[in-house]
Amino acid sequence: MTWHRAAAPLLLGFGILATLAREVLLGSTFGTQRDLELFRVAFGLPNMLGQTLAPAFVGVTLPLLVAARQAGDAEYRRVRALLTRFALVATSSVCLVLVVAAPWLAVWMAPGFSAEESARTASQLRWLSLVFFALGLSFPLRARLNHHGVFWPGASTSLTLSLGIAIACGLGWRVDGTTTGLVMASVLAAWCVLAFHGAAVQRAGRSTANEVESISEVDADAVPLRMRALSLAVLGASLYQLTQAIPRFLDRGFASQEPGALAALEYSFNVLTAPGILFGTSLVMLAFPSFARFAARGEARHGFRALGKWFILAVGAAGIVTLACQIAPQTLVRLLYERGEFGQDDVTMTSDILRWQAWGLPAMVASMGLAQALLGLRQLRLLLLVGVVRIVVRVLALQALVPRFGPSGLGAAYFATEAVSTLLLVIILWRVTRSGPPPVGLPPAQDPARAPAS
Repeated sequence: MTWHRAAAPLLLGFGILATLAREVLLGSTFGTQRDLELFRVAFGLPNMLGQTLAPAFVGVTLPLLVAARQAGDAEYRRVRALLTRFALVATSSVCLVLVVAAPWLAVWMAPGFSAEESARTASQLRWLSLVFFALGLSFPLRARLNHHGVFWPGASTSLTLSLGIAIACGLGWRVDGTTTGLVMASVLAAWCVLAFHGAAVQRAGRSTANEVESISEVDADAVPLRMRALSLAVLGASLYQLTQAIPRFLDRGFASQEPGALAALEYSFNVLTAPGILFGTSLVMLAFPSFARFAARGEARHGFRALGKWFILAVGAAGIVTLACQIAPQTLVRLLYERGEFGQDDVTMTSDILRWQAWGLPAMVASMGLAQALLGLRQLRLLLLVGVVRIVVRVLALQALVPRFGPSGLGAAYFATEAVSTLLLVIILWRVTRSGPPPVGLPPAQDPARAPAS
């Protein structure tokens, strides 16, 4: 294990601390005020796009970079340039959609907001589209760094964004008494992320000490990668990641109908995902490059056996956190948040959601690793199927549980969704790998490694 690999979980740990510090400062500064809920809705979409599409982009392009390196320096440079051009075009297009469709997106994400609140949310969303623009441009840089065995820039993304918001809160950066200062801080932090990735790529390019071993075999008949094939592959993986994120927006939509519930939902979710990110993302970042090489040789089952102990360790650690949340949820919430504007009513609402959400934490960690393995096997259609099932389960659970149990129904719906999707992923992976080398999930004409020249 190089220091680059060791730095990834350490930075994720620091990112968790920064996220908790951010939430504590937001709680003491804003409590569950409506103004904070507007910012959370506006920030949620560009941040979600940046954080969830990165694994999709890296998951698809890392095997392509490995194969291109094996093919020679000229092919490696061509693929790198193609990835950069693709990221620029795709990111610019998404940002344009965010700016133009901001009013409709604000209403869709928070139907409980008034017309004036939706307008303010749309204005903030337009500015925060710059957050996704910076993060999107870092995707090809992150893939190249992962290929070199350098993981710390990607692991520091959440840390940097959280620190930007935390510093703005700590300095009392409230422009006109609103969250405008948080919007400005978020944009600046996202561009710092891009700068970190650019500096790391330059440093890695000057040294070959961290070069990752290429896969042992590359198909000599493989046709060079083209933009159309790359677009189809990234689109398929991205659609799956988006289906993973849509349930979060459904939660916010239901929560926006009761003042304070949306903010309490976010406070609870960030407490829960702190260990989830540490366990799940560390597992994916450190294990996926090795698993990708097993999968490339048609030895996915050997890859599962080699990495199984780390998977069990991550899920078991998540289970310990779940038990702690069941024993003393109010004590935990009170310890973290109860100060300033965050009062006893906020503690009760947040802990009620947290108690149910915590049951889904082990399943969340498990599904992160299982989904990335399925992505490495190029089973994009099956991943999309899992994503659609998640959305359907979440909609049904929200409609059944929230009217009956109130805000705590949000947590119960989360648990139901994670449990069903994890069980489905286990069944799919067992069926895909039980008969030897896994089938490729894309038709030959769409497989990036065998795309026809155009």
